Amino acid sequence: SVGKYTAGVVLVGDLAKGVLAVISARVLGVNDAWIILVATATVVGHWHSVFAGFRGGDGLATLGGIVIALFPLYGLIAAVVATAVALGAQKAPYTSLMGIVFGYMTLAALGFAYELDLGLILGIGGLVALVLARAIKSNIRRRRFEELEEYLDAIGATEQPRS
Repeated sequence: SVGKYTAGVVLVGDLAKGVLAVISARVLGVNDAWIILVATATVVGHWHSVFAGFRGGDGLATLGGIVIALFPLYGLIAAVVATAVALGAQKAPYTSLMGIVFGYMTLAALGFAYELDLGLILGIGGLVALVLARAIKSNIRRRRFEELEEYLDAIGATEQPRS
C-alpha cells in the first residue's frame, strides 16, 4: 500500500492520461472510428509503461479517463457508478472488475437511451473486455503466487538458515 495521498495522485494522473490521449487525438483530427485505436494504444502503453520498467497497472483509471473524454456527461455518470460499485462491494472479490462491468453497462444503457455513437460505445466495450481480461489474468497470477508462498511457508521452505 502506498498511502491515500500517493494513490490519489496516481489516480488523477492515470485519469488525465486517458483524457489527454483523447483530447490530443481530437485536436489532431482523428475521427471517431480511429479514436478507439488511440484509446487502446493508451491503455496498452499504461500496461507496459517505460517509466515503470515496462510494468504497469490494469488500466482501469486510464480507461475511465478515456470514457470521460469521449462522453463527458455520460462517461462521468458511468465512472461514478463504477466507483460506487467498487467501493460499495469492498468485501466481495474483484470489486474493481465488478465496477468496470457496471460502469460499462451504465454507459451502454445511456448510449442507447440518448442515441450516442454506437460505434464508439461498442469500441469502448471491446476495450473494456481487454482491460477485464488483463485484470483477471493479473489477479489469477497474483493469487497463484500467494498460494505458492503460503505452501512454502507451511513446509518451512522459506525459513532463513540459522547461523
